[in-house]
Amino acid sequence: MSAASMNKALWSSAYRTMFLPYRLEKISFIPEVTMDVFFKSKYNYLILNRNYRVISDIGDVNFCGYSSEYQKRTEANLAGSIISFARNPENFKGVWIGNGTYLYDDSVGRCTKSITSYFQRLKKLFTHTHTFIGSRELDALKECSPNFGQKENEE
Repeated sequence: MSAASMNKALWSSAYRTMFLPYRLEKISFIPEVTMDVFFKSKYNYLILNRNYRVISDIGDVNFCGYSSEYQKRTEANLAGSIISFARNPENFKGVWIGNGTYLYDDSVGRCTKSITSYFQRLKKLFTHTHTFIGSRELDALKECSPNFGQKENEE
């Protein structure tokens, strides 16, 4: 199998839609004051896959949504899917495709050039100073924000 065929097979696979970052979405469900204490940055984003699910939460195949709905998720589902940047990633040059914080356009993604471009932009994104937020930070956040991780009807 040629490299071009392997790239096209990857791009057509469920692996890409589940495990490869598609876009970053600014976190809106945690107050910035709280984030500053725990995350040491106000540039905190969810890493979403092509199905708009956090990339660390592949077990709940029926859940899909944007950040306003992620407040209903448990902290375990979010560990590894929150990234904190030292600078505003929306201003990073040569990383995003189209408008916003999208890493690829899958309507044109099957050619080798487009796939190579994606991985180069992804590499460029992660060369910027960043930290992944893990379960320890999320546990501490939950202690200070009792409503974090609870469904709305549990309050």
